[in-house]
Amino acid sequence: MKNSILYILSFALIGFLASTDLSAQNLAGMTINSTLGTQDGATCKLNVGVQNGGRIFRDGAPSSCPSKACPGGFPEVDAAWEEFHFRNIVSIPTCITVNVNGGGCQTFFDVHGHIQTENYEPPTNPGDFCTMNPSFLGDQGGSGTNSFSVEVEGCETFYLVFTNTFNGVNNCDFSFTIAPDPTLDLRCGDETMCIEKVIIGGTPVPTMTQWGLFLFGLIVLTLGVVTIYNMSTSRVAERS
Repeated sequence: MKNSILYILSFALIGFLASTDLSAQNLAGMTINSTLGTQDGATCKLNVGVQNGGRIFRDGAPSSCPSKACPGGFPEVDAAWEEFHFRNIVSIPTCITVNVNGGGCQTFFDVHGHIQTENYEPPTNPGDFCTMNPSFLGDQGGSGTNSFSVEVEGCETFYLVFTNTFNGVNNCDFSFTIAPDPTLDLRCGDETMCIEKVIIGGTPVPTMTQWGLFLFGLIVLTLGVVTIYNMSTSRVAERS
């Protein structure tokens, strides 16, 4: 009986410790496959649509951290678009790199990605892209398979938007990854958790508040284990 209780309590303690390790849920490095402009259930996809007021101008210069100026708009007939939302739940500003694989969109270089800090507004006229999306941070510069980088704030939602670029709606398949980084714990944008960390010697470490919460939870769990064990021991003694 005592051994069974100890086993149960030990598993409870292991479960608590495991729950404090959030790395298994980190989306950084995960390949996300998508069919452009469709609600296909892709991870963190938020909105889709068709725009007919132009698109972003591809200036051939992939953005680098921290950001780049909005390159302006360009006339386009119709174009499918979609919006993903993400949040780095670590409180440290982080330079992220988006690696785009053109996949089925590569034939006509028909997919372009950019990042902004507010929801995407499809332009209504060719010159409206930047004025309608003032929170623009950076983009691929070109289209199809390539990479670009921007700096995102810790514990703030950002939006990754993809659009067609080749005269008309093309619901083609492509994929992308957001590269792993020591200061990046990536979730979908509706995640409200925020992990406070500081940089010490180039390494992100939890703040005293985070360590305090962890130790407090561990102490409470330990006290519960001891109390239950003592109660079970007393009951066994009464029966003998």
